[in-house]
Amino acid sequence: MHYDKIVKYSNGMNKVSFRQLTATEYDALFAIVSQIKEHGARELTLTFDDIKHLIRWDKSKSDERFIRVLSGMYDKIISLKFDRISDDGNIITKFVVFSKYSINKTKQEATVAVSPDFWDLFNLLFDNFTTFMLDDLVYLSTSYGKELFRNIKQFRTTGHLYWSIQEFRKKLVVPKSFTNGKAFQRIFGPTTIKQLKTAIPGFEYVKRYSSHKGRPVIGVDFYWHAEEFNEDYLKRNSPKKDYVKEELLKKSTKKFSRSKHNIPLKKIGK
Repeated sequence: MHYDKIVKYSNGMNKVSFRQLTATEYDALFAIVSQIKEHGARELTLTFDDIKHLIRWDKSKSDERFIRVLSGMYDKIISLKFDRISDDGNIITKFVVFSKYSINKTKQEATVAVSPDFWDLFNLLFDNFTTFMLDDLVYLSTSYGKELFRNIKQFRTTGHLYWSIQEFRKKLVVPKSFTNGKAFQRIFGPTTIKQLKTAIPGFEYVKRYSSHKGRPVIGVDFYWHAEEFNEDYLKRNSPKKDYVKEELLKKSTKKFSRSKHNIPLKKIGK
């Protein structure tokens, strides 16, 4: 099977957060999304091996565990609702991602059918789309990192994104029990920062503070090296260097500790 590892969809899909998915469920979802666009099919059947290849599945893990990942992903996705509002604001339409999802254990394959409204998110117009390399998403080991990466890629050609602290918490589905300080600590752990710097060259974030008493955080600026517009640039200049691809390869061949993803800072961007 031909695998196109470029993920591409309408920016409207970024209005919904997938942070409730585990990191592996997140990878499985966007592996399927990448193939829906590539094959132009509203209903698509992928073998377990197809999906495992796309998400760099650890081969030492059982098929039953893999099936639990696929089932868990679907159970969470089916509860999410997308909204579409007409230009005049008169009509509000709500829809789900998949209209059907089935897993055949004997044949070792999964079939998904995309709802008609969700399919429209793949009918891309002009520059109103988000695109990135699937391997970059898979490389990130936390759902926080993946969700931030996906949103940044919507603005990939600008090199800058600002979120108010309210947007930051909403977009990344920060638990209400977390203070802002705890949220930043949890989201931007050392491993996630190093991975983001690798997946998004030039990545950094700067907190904005209020001038009022106590100087609370009021927002976050994200910066990175702006990308060129065209898709060929993505293919030729994926920020994933050989040493990172080796780490992904290890993930698909044997068990490894998360610490092996800690790429030394001196290697980033080289």
